[in-house]
Amino acid sequence: MLSNVRKKNTDKLIKKQNREAAKENFEKRKEKQAELRRQLRDEGLAMPPQPVPASRRSSYSSVEEENEARIDAAVEHARIIKAKLPVLLKRLDKIKDIRQPKKIKYSLTVLMLYGILIFVHQFASRREANNEITRPMFERNLRLLFPELDSLPHADTLYRLLCNIDVNQIEQAHIDYVYVLEANLCFHNGMVIPLMSEFLDYQQGDSEQSKQDCEQKAFHRLAERIKEAFPRLSILLLLSNSP
Repeated sequence: MLSNVRKKNTDKLIKKQNREAAKENFEKRKEKQAELRRQLRDEGLAMPPQPVPASRRSSYSSVEEENEARIDAAVEHARIIKAKLPVLLKRLDKIKDIRQPKKIKYSLTVLMLYGILIFVHQFASRREANNEITRPMFERNLRLLFPELDSLPHADTLYRLLCNIDVNQIEQAHIDYVYVLEANLCFHNGMVIPLMSEFLDYQQGDSEQSKQDCEQKAFHRLAERIKEAFPRLSILLLLSNSP
């Protein structure tokens, strides 16, 4: 009986100490934020504005309109994936596979594709990736793009591969592969949001004169797409040749 009372008192004391520590950390954080605001104000600078959701209703007026918008977005993504991803996967497949051949269930290409999906969808953990990517509808849509996929690997399988593989080779495959012209929305506070991308493709060049595609040609294609998507929008161009 006495030991139970002592245990309860100890638990209460620990909870009280945790509450006091959390309150102290909160107060310290508030003081640091206030000090930062004072320093910025003294230097004539302003704190970056916090993004606030727009106070308006959805721009879609019907279920059909929203479905159409979702389909258009999916078709655009599928067009890019189908045109560009196979080339990248072929380059990734050339990386030396350090696994034991008798224990290999998934090819290096399948694991690399799985890793790309985790990165694109920005899953925060391997558990989240396993839970989301293995959803029946996700798997069905994925097989529409890649019919050769019989099943998807576990995220831990990818983790064990990346722990031992030369990741510099993965980086090099991406560097050799990605040539893209990007249109971004630029805000006065320096924030940049990607809007559209136009990939440079050898087929778009002049094969008779052995000239590859270039940013100037890609710009004309990208400009046409932007004008088609936003026919009434006035646009101010900020051009840069930085890598």
